[in-house]
Amino acid sequence: MVSGSIDERPRDAGPRQSQWDKVVRRIVVAHTGWETPCWLWQGPTSGKGRGGFYGRMALLGQTVAVHLVMFCVAYGFLPGKKQVDHKCRQRLCCRPSHLEMVTPKVNAKRRDKARRPQDGRADIPAGDGEDRRNAGE
Repeated sequence: MVSGSIDERPRDAGPRQSQWDKVVRRIVVAHTGWETPCWLWQGPTSGKGRGGFYGRMALLGQTVAVHLVMFCVAYGFLPGKKQVDHKCRQRLCCRPSHLEMVTPKVNAKRRDKARRPQDGRADIPAGDGEDRRNAGE
């Protein structure tokens, strides 16, 4: 189902490679306006309610979010008090370079900014993972 290029691979073989392969079989490479094309999940989603439209898959008897699987395959462990943000703002995207580990506060601020792009508030740049606007306080 993949069209286009899948140029990022897990660091090592073994279980990570099989998880990677399971996801890659169900993605489509699409240009969504971000710097590089998104890898959009074509399998089941979490539905239309609150927190909806995220890709979901079965893994070791559990239903898990696809973007979290891909983040962990590519970068390793995700600490308990961190979240994974989609820098591209596409909930179905599971391309590791479009995912960033952030605090819940930064994730919420980016989400709110994306919902109200013309409100005149300062931007929180993707890539730093921290909100430094009030660092001196």
